[in-house]
Amino acid sequence: MKTLNVIQTVAKIAKILCKIGFICCLVVGVLCAAGILSLALFPESFKLGGVTIHSMIESSARYTTGDTYIYMAAAGIMCVGYAVLSRMAERYLTNELAAGTPFTFDGAKELLRLGICTVCVPIGTEIVARIVCRILKKLLADAYADPFEIALSVWVGAVVIFLSLVCKYGAEVLNGNVEKEEDRMKILVLNGSPKREQSDTMHITRAFLDGMNDFCAQEIKTVHVIDKHIEYCTGCFACMHNGGTCMHDDDMREILNDVLASELLLFSFPLYSYGMPAPLKALLDRTLPLSSMAMQKVGERYAHVGQADVSRLRCLMICGCGFPNSRHNFEPAVAQFKLCFRGDSTVITVPESPMFNAPQASVVTVPRLALVKQAGLQFAETGRVDEALLAEIGTPMIPEETYAAIVNGNTGK
Repeated sequence: MKTLNVIQTVAKIAKILCKIGFICCLVVGVLCAAGILSLALFPESFKLGGVTIHSMIESSARYTTGDTYIYMAAAGIMCVGYAVLSRMAERYLTNELAAGTPFTFDGAKELLRLGICTVCVPIGTEIVARIVCRILKKLLADAYADPFEIALSVWVGAVVIFLSLVCKYGAEVLNGNVEKEEDRMKILVLNGSPKREQSDTMHITRAFLDGMNDFCAQEIKTVHVIDKHIEYCTGCFACMHNGGTCMHDDDMREILNDVLASELLLFSFPLYSYGMPAPLKALLDRTLPLSSMAMQKVGERYAHVGQADVSRLRCLMICGCGFPNSRHNFEPAVAQFKLCFRGDSTVITVPESPMFNAPQASVVTVPRLALVKQAGLQFAETGRVDEALLAEIGTPMIPEETYAAIVNGNTGK
């Protein structure tokens, strides 16, 4: 930000200098034109100390009257060209200051045009000046001078063209960042494991979030439910009648606010008795304030009508368990999740998840977490995960019998 402020300050100064340059070019151009006309039409009228300007030029050992004509004509023509460039530069700087940054696509295009003109206009004006000078040399016997060179303008133009490319690249970077900002999601992770960060399932969840972060930096808040004061729902239904205020004044109020502010609600939990752990189930029960007592038919079943706007909220479930099999295992938890969170929800289940906390199992856990990370990236990019990838993630990492033998303290020999 400090660098940008410096750039903007320099731009303000440059704009003032361009305005001054434009005025000076016009003044000098007018004076050159007036000087040519004065020498041509009134050579004896203008005197300095009683001596005419024409006589002073003729008595000079360095210049002739013809040379004076050439220099004034060349200077006048060049001043016109530089006046045009000063006006173009002033217009660019005005637009740049209005935009607040030089790193815009329109600004880069305008700067590129300015750079090209900085090269071409002096060349064009010199060509015109040389043509005029040749004409004057043919008309005036004492005209010998050549116009000055413009190499500096060519180099300045090349630098401006290079700066335009830098500004274009900066605009592309900024535009990419804006797009990334639009893709960023506010994610609320509800960790239902009493092990907190040491949870087997949190290994899976972190890998999934790493994949999402690879797409763009996500805004993630993790709540370890075991650390929150959440009273049990008493079933009084007061919250469903009074607009969503629960009789309990505990941490659930803040959690509900976080839920409503989020775009992705991620349930991360180990499988307990074919369902979610009790602290997380208590939290789920306390989401009643989001619904009213009114009900409506949804497909083949009835559901409560919401009294809070959760239209942009998407839900995702990541569940690990200590059994080696996926089938006849996760189904009750998955069914509950999909019934509670109708619509577009994603479920990731992984058997044999205690191996994620076993360093010696890294030969199989690392590749599995890489698949989960791939799923996170895919979800961030498209909003879904391929069924084939979900199925692969949900397969046992080692044969079921081998896993069961290890858990039972049997090497299998």
